[in-house]
This record gives sequence, structure tokens and C-alpha cells, in this order.
Amino acid sequence: MLKFYSVLGRHLYANRLIIWGLALGAIFVFLGLLFFGEPYGTQNFSLISIVIMLWMLCLLVVGQMFSAPIDEMKVGITFIDRMRYKLSKAARWIMALTMTGLFIFMAFLSLKTIGMLLNG
Repeated sequence: MLKFYSVLGRHLYANRLIIWGLALGAIFVFLGLLFFGEPYGTQNFSLISIVIMLWMLCLLVVGQMFSAPIDEMKVGITFIDRMRYKLSKAARWIMALTMTGLFIFMAFLSLKTIGMLLNG
């Protein structure tokens, strides 16, 4: 799983300006609908912009966290360096599991949003 997130993180980090642009666009759409939209007709579009913004922020976190791969543990390093390596790897596993759970939640939220759009 760490290898998958490492590859994904490198690709997302390379395209972070596009992701930031989409996130800012979603924020501006939400703020525009909030301040300049009609109160009853824009709720679905506000929800869409919030979901898009959350997706972009999740992708930015993955890009920042997993863009640099962990170096392999060398033979003959000190005890402190070994513990630092193991703690770093454990933190990445925890972050990978957390991001997987967050992506599953975002998928369900996206499906709920699409269902609300289709049902009116």
C-alpha cells in the first residue's frame, strides 16, 4: 500500500498547481453561490463545490505526504537511526490507512451528492 501511495503521491505532487487551481475554483464557486446566489436554488451546486474542494484537499495531502519515498534502512546504522526509520514507516502506514478511510468516506459522499442531483 505504501508503494501505491508513493507512486500516487509523486504524480499528484507533480500536478499540485492544477489541483490547487481546482480547489480554489471550487471555493470561489461556493462563495459566489453563498453571497450572490438565490437562497433556495443553489444548495445542490454548493454541495458539489464542497465535495470537489474536499477531494482536491485530500489529493493535496496525499501528494505532500507521500511524494518523497522512504529510504531503505542501511546495514550498520545506530539504534536511534533504526528507531527513527521504524517510527517514520509506522507514521506513513497510519497516514495511508487514514487516507484510505477518508477516500472511502469521500466516495460515499460523492455518491450521495450525485443521488441528490439526480433525484432533484
